[in-house]
Amino acid sequence: MAAEERHTETEGRIRAAMAQLLGGDIPDGLKCDVKSLCALSGVPRATLYRSYPHIKAEFERERSDAHTWLCQVWVAPPEAGIAGLSGPTCRLTGQLLLGLSGPT
Repeated sequence: MAAEERHTETEGRIRAAMAQLLGGDIPDGLKCDVKSLCALSGVPRATLYRSYPHIKAEFERERSDAHTWLCQVWVAPPEAGIAGLSGPTCRLTGQLLLGLSGPT
């Protein structure tokens, strides 16, 4: 297989894994993160960082956009009396729904 064909095939696997994770179909034991993206696509993280940084950036941007959208949809209404908790609640809800990790 020629190098260009390998590159195209690998990019296709990464994009398919990205669509799966961002679509919410997250296999057990994985999250919606770069490590899981690489595991699902069968591509080493070093390869993603070196050869496909544009896909990594796209994945992180779309994941962030999805998290922002979830925050807009899932924020508790002020009349619920817990308006002060909407920020932490939003972060936790997004992390639960997207399988994100990180500080809250």
